[in-house]
Amino acid sequence: MIYSEIIFKEYNVLIQAAEQFADPLVRNNATIGGNLVTASPAADMAVPLLTLDALIKIENVREKREVKLKEFFLGPGKTVLQDDELIVGIEFEQSDINKNGYFIKLGQRKAMAIAIASLALNLEIKQNKIIQICIAMGSVAPMPIRLTVVEEFLENKEISNKLVEEATSKVSEEVNPISDIRASKEYRRYISGILFKRALKKLTN
Repeated sequence: MIYSEIIFKEYNVLIQAAEQFADPLVRNNATIGGNLVTASPAADMAVPLLTLDALIKIENVREKREVKLKEFFLGPGKTVLQDDELIVGIEFEQSDINKNGYFIKLGQRKAMAIAIASLALNLEIKQNKIIQICIAMGSVAPMPIRLTVVEEFLENKEISNKLVEEATSKVSEEVNPISDIRASKEYRRYISGILFKRALKKLTN
C-alpha cells in the first residue's frame, strides 16, 4: 500500500499511518483487516480509516453485509463480526477532503511502539474557512473513535487562534482515556489536544 500511487494521491493519510505501523517485516505480512479485527484501542490503521469514513465489507458462507467502520467496534477486543464472518474488503470514497490528511502518533519510542495516543485529521478548507473536517483518535477511549463533537463545532467556521484553542479544549473533553503502563489518563487528555493542534497547523500552513 505504501507504494500505491492512487493511495498516495487520494488518501495520503493512510500511507502516513502505514509508514509508522510496526516494522517492514510485519508490514509485509500483516493485513489492514487483521489490524481492525483485533479491535485494539491503539489499532494504528483504524484511525486514518475512520477519517475516510471507511465501509467494511463482511461475508460468511451464507450472506454478505456492509458496516461503517465507526459502527464496527464495540469495545476493547470486540467487533460486530460473528464467529463465522470475515472482512473481505474496505471501501472509501474519493473526495477533496480525503486528499488532505495528516496522521500523527505518540509512542514511547520512535519505532515498533504501541501508541500512547494517535490522531488522524482530514480537512477541506477554502479561504481560511473549514468546509469539512474529520478527526479520529486511537488509545484515548475503549476503541478508536471519531471526534464528532469537535467536528461539528469546527465546520463552517473561519480558522482563528481563538477557534483552535476552543476546539483543543473540546478534544480533551471528548476523549475518554485510561491510565496504563504507557501513560496516565490525565496525560492522554492533555496530549490529545496537542496532537490536534499540530495536525491542524500542518494542514493549514
